[in-house]
Amino acid sequence: MLTATKVHDIEAVEIHAEDVAEIISSGQAGVCRAVLFPEAAGLLLAKHNTRNRGVKRHQREFLKRQIEREQFAYNGETIVIGDDGQVMNGQHRLTACVAAGVPIEVLMVFGVPAKHFVTIDQGARRNAADVLTIEGHKSCTCLAGCLRQIDNYFNDCLGRSHAKGSIGDRADNARALQLVDKYPDVAASVSVMLHCRLTPPALASALHYLFCMVDREQADEFCGVVLDGVKPDVTYSDIGKAAAMLREWLMRAAIGFKKTPPHYIANVWIKAWNAGRTGVFPKILVYKDFEGQILIK
Repeated sequence: MLTATKVHDIEAVEIHAEDVAEIISSGQAGVCRAVLFPEAAGLLLAKHNTRNRGVKRHQREFLKRQIEREQFAYNGETIVIGDDGQVMNGQHRLTACVAAGVPIEVLMVFGVPAKHFVTIDQGARRNAADVLTIEGHKSCTCLAGCLRQIDNYFNDCLGRSHAKGSIGDRADNARALQLVDKYPDVAASVSVMLHCRLTPPALASALHYLFCMVDREQADEFCGVVLDGVKPDVTYSDIGKAAAMLREWLMRAAIGFKKTPPHYIANVWIKAWNAGRTGVFPKILVYKDFEGQILIK
């Protein structure tokens, strides 16, 4: 039976290379809340990491940035060392610690039976949509993608699958919560564009939100035509006519033999929007990389 006397705070202690060498050579087993120094992490990687999978660069770089920005948090996740002295879990945190050259606070477990290595990392990773769901938001898969694409726009990579610039090549769950606070009206755009079929809903929601930043009434008209087409008894402004041109382009793209990349689709949306805003319509909609991602305000 677990009692209060068996649960207690573990004071963090500094772990240097010589400490790691002594713990492993003496065969000690137990748990240690550690401030792990880069040279200790380097020792583990150099001499005690011979049976692990290859390091994923994007994961290492993501953690390195977290450490450098002082956003790496002690969260109870463990670095596991087997009873044979080998690293069983945590090599990406170790490589990031070395790359950043900064100590990190972690929970370390020594002396775990090496035969249990195959049971590690079998759980499902919590993603941004999961975090947003826990916080009580709706349509969270679309919402998470929409937030990422809005952030991508301000980092010149709208339509790309991964964010870059301020938050690196991999999305950060904590960043998703920051973005939903930064863009509090984004849920309204998600509700409007959630069932869009001609463009990925998350991307369409992000574009609706970006257009609303310029002119909400025109954004609703533009996206309404993209969603439902032109109604014969309605008189449309230039923005609606541009949306009709975009809808035709999207329908043609949908039946093509090659899948049109999302970043190309996003830029054609913006080109059509800009045409509607200026009243200057191209003969055909086409995007070229040198045109850039611009919203006419």
